[in-house]
This record gives sequence, C-alpha cells and structure tokens, in this order.
Amino acid sequence: MNTKIVKFVLSLLCIGAVAGAAYYFLLRGDDDDPKTPTMTATFEIVASDDCGDANSDDVLKDIEDGVKQRLEKLGYSEATVKLVEETSKLEVTVPNVSDDEAESIINVLQKRANLEFWAVCDSVDTKSIGSVVAADEDLADKINLIGYDGLVGTVDKADMEYVSNALAALKQQLPMNVKLVWSYKSVDGTDDGEFDLYALKGRTPLMDGRYVADAYVDMYDEARTVVVIDWMEEGYEEFADVTGNNIGKSIAIVVDDVMYSAPRVNDRINGSAVIAGAFSCQEAEELAAALSSKPLPVAIKCVDYKIVK
Repeated sequence: MNTKIVKFVLSLLCIGAVAGAAYYFLLRGDDDDPKTPTMTATFEIVASDDCGDANSDDVLKDIEDGVKQRLEKLGYSEATVKLVEETSKLEVTVPNVSDDEAESIINVLQKRANLEFWAVCDSVDTKSIGSVVAADEDLADKINLIGYDGLVGTVDKADMEYVSNALAALKQQLPMNVKLVWSYKSVDGTDDGEFDLYALKGRTPLMDGRYVADAYVDMYDEARTVVVIDWMEEGYEEFADVTGNNIGKSIAIVVDDVMYSAPRVNDRINGSAVIAGAFSCQEAEELAAALSSKPLPVAIKCVDYKIVK
C-alpha cells in the first residue's frame, strides 16, 4: 500500500480516537475530578419563651435573613435558603463543600448568637447558692462547691443536666435575680471533664450585642486565639460606660446562655471587646462568623443533612 495512504488512514484513526475519548469523558466525567459536592440540610425552628410566636412572618423573615448573612460571611454566596411552607423548617443548600466544611456550616447556623455582658455575683450570693446546694444531699454530691467571685463550683459533664434541673426546681430558695450559666469549656479546656457553674447578677445584662459591627479572629500574645468585637459608634460608648462602671469587678461574656469568659475589668475600655475563651481556631472562626451576622430571634436545630457528589 502507498505509504502516504497508510499515514493518512492512521492520522484519521488517531483523530477519531481522540475525539471519541473527549466525547466519552464529556458524558461520563473524569473519575479523578469528581463532581462538586452539594450539602442539603434541614433545620427545625426551636421556639423559646422570649420570642413570642416563633412562626410569625417577622420571626421567619429574620431567621431567613440571618442564615443568609452567615452563609455569605462564610464565603458561600451561592447558597440558597428556603422556608418550607406551613412547617417550622428551613432548607439550606450549599454547593462545593467537604464533609468538614458542612459540619462547620451547621455549627455556625445553629448558634443564635445572642451576645450579652453580665455582672458576676459577689461572694455573698455565691456562698448563699452553695448553702442551698449543701442542704440537698443528692445535689451536693454532684457539685464541687467553691463559692468565690461568682463561681459556684465545678460539675462533671455527665452530671450537668441533673444539676441544671435540680437547681431550676430550687429556684425559689436561691437569691433573687440570679442567672446560672455553664462555662463553654471544661476546667482543663476540653469538651469533657468538669465544667464551671457561674452565678450572674441582675434582671437584665449590662449590655447586649445589638451594636456589634463586626467580629473576627485574632491572636492574643501570639499564643491564644481570641474573638475581637468591633462596635458601631453607639456600642463603643456603651461598652466604655459598662467597663468604666465596673472597674475592679468581673464581667461575664455570655453567648447563647453559655459563658465564654469572665475577665476582671482593670480600666475603662474605649475600644473593642475581646472574647478569650478556651477554643480552637475553628471554634473561634465559627463564633466570629455567627456574632458578625444578624442574631437569630430563635434557635434553629439541624435535623437532617446529606452531601451529594
């Protein structure tokens, strides 16, 4: 056969093979380049005593707006949020996420992000609470009483629910206008072990988070991760007054009824607030993302989610 004809036929076969392969991979997709994973999660709205009708149009709209804002803060601007009609559920779809990212997104969305600053009970009230505890043999067995500067005592994680319920039943015997909260992490800075039980004073907090302008993660002394809160103009003024009026006292920083820290105020602070809890970088990022967005009027809880690739 003529050499030129052979070369021509071979070139046609090669072109056909390349085109066929391209067409095959276009339809099939490359196994080494899997399709973009998409997370679909369903959240249930959790009603609370302080929100009124959790299914009112205003509350539902605030929840939808708050969730959208958090997703944008996290960098997922293509995410969609949809309220399921005639239910107390919310559907969230987020493209291009890994399993770890999905878990972090859910953690952020489930935070109500209700920021408050509270006065800490003095030793008189704290010891009075200890006396009530000591009078109940079963309860006293669960609490390692301390009774100093707002710290009632420490409780093993396994006993926290029992202690919370027992103290709620004894509310009438406790000092008036006292709010009991748990620490965010255990005494040794982990998710297990013994947790601090703190007593906060007052009917209302010294300040809330209505004037938060932004929140972001920073490092303190190059060793500890902190969350910094920048205020709107009104917030700087109120925070300066709150700290100025409580010099020498401790102020508890509480988010969603969990105490992150209770620093002692040494001077009037004309600037940002700092939350120096015992959290990891990821936990700090999640808290900052929640605080820098619109607080949710009620909590939402993830009841189901899946990732489709």
